[in-house]
Formats: sequence, C-alpha cells, structure tokens
Amino acid sequence: MAGGRPFATNQSWNCRIASPAAMTAREGSYDIMVNIITDSTADLGEQLAREHQVHVVPLSVYIGGKTYRDGVDLGAEDVFRLVEETGELPKTSAPTIAEFKEAFESAE
Repeated sequence: MAGGRPFATNQSWNCRIASPAAMTAREGSYDIMVNIITDSTADLGEQLAREHQVHVVPLSVYIGGKTYRDGVDLGAEDVFRLVEETGELPKTSAPTIAEFKEAFESAE
C-alpha cells in the first residue's frame, strides 16, 4: 500500500498499513484499527453486524416499480410479500462506488 510501512510482531506474519499514523506503540507492539465493510449479500443480520462492528452497505432491490435498500427499507419477509403481490421477481444491484466511499469514510 502506498505510504505504508511494515511493522514487526511476535506473529509469523508482516503487515503493511495505509496510514502509519494509525499505529500506536504499546510495549513493543502496535494497535491497529481494522474496519470490516461488506454489502448486504453477506446476510449477517443486524445483531451480528452490530456485535462485531461490521459496516453493512445495502444492495438496491427493485420490485413493483420501486427501489428499496436491502435490510433498511426491506426485509426478507417483505420481498416474499411483494413477489406475491406484484407477480414479479426482484432485481438487485450492488451498492454504488459513492455508497462504499461513504461507508469507508464513516468507518475511519
């Protein structure tokens, strides 16, 4: 990673991080902040994501002429109900680059 530098650990692996300023020395070791970001296809559930501090970026779900955010505006039960009501199968699209960028920035 550009601007990163290796650090020594008592583990058998080395790591490079993007921001050396994110490291703090503590008794010869380093604390490193790690954020996990995924999209809603991981299907972690709200409790598991919150418990492990995973940032979930929702997919867009299109059904019945409307757009919903997976896990935010629409749950699994809602999808099944809308399929029955509309007779349509849902279409999905991945989160946009802007949505991931926002998640990365808010995770810092």
